Amino acid sequence: MASAFLPASHGEMEDARRWLLRSGQWSARSTVTRMYLAGLLSMRLGDRDAAERYAARLDDYAAEPHRDAASVKAMAMARDLALSVRAHEAAVAGAPEQALRMLDAMKPEEWFSWPAENQTFMDRANERYLEGQLLVDLGRGQEALVWLDGFGWRVADQIYVAPAAYERAPIYERLGARDAAPVHYRPMIALRRGRDPVLPRQT
Repeated sequence: MASAFLPASHGEMEDARRWLLRSGQWSARSTVTRMYLAGLLSMRLGDRDAAERYAARLDDYAAEPHRDAASVKAMAMARDLALSVRAHEAAVAGAPEQALRMLDAMKPEEWFSWPAENQTFMDRANERYLEGQLLVDLGRGQEALVWLDGFGWRVADQIYVAPAAYERAPIYERLGARDAAPVHYRPMIALRRGRDPVLPRQT
């Protein structure tokens, strides 16, 4: 639901954000993940002030002294996910170069050794998809294909397969590979016919 191409009503997103922020005894990893998702949901809700507050909370967490290994990894993860939330803010504000710099500053190698259940964040699927979109916005289609062609190999990034294909199709058209373009439209068309009424932007 935090991904912009997934259909959700305003009320559903508000409910999801409240659910993320409910009180409880959370692990370090869960605490960081919840703040990150709340930040992304806030961006979808058009609440940029709230998104920045969650990014700031991630910064604060990253600055706290941590002793055990799990907390140290959570600190590195918090630093990176704060950058991700702000990269989304910059993208919405029409500053793709700034957003790219933030994504490039992330260092997932410092925390990706966490167990497989965290693979959605270790894999940076959301950030890789955003990077592809930003490169498209900057007219760097061939570079964008490097990121947009990378989905579908892992369970964690399956939801990006159809939207990434839909983003690739016009790039191939502009590169003169018009025969290849329809192939990339098909996954999103099939998804739309099934259950998703919302297409991502046309590039």
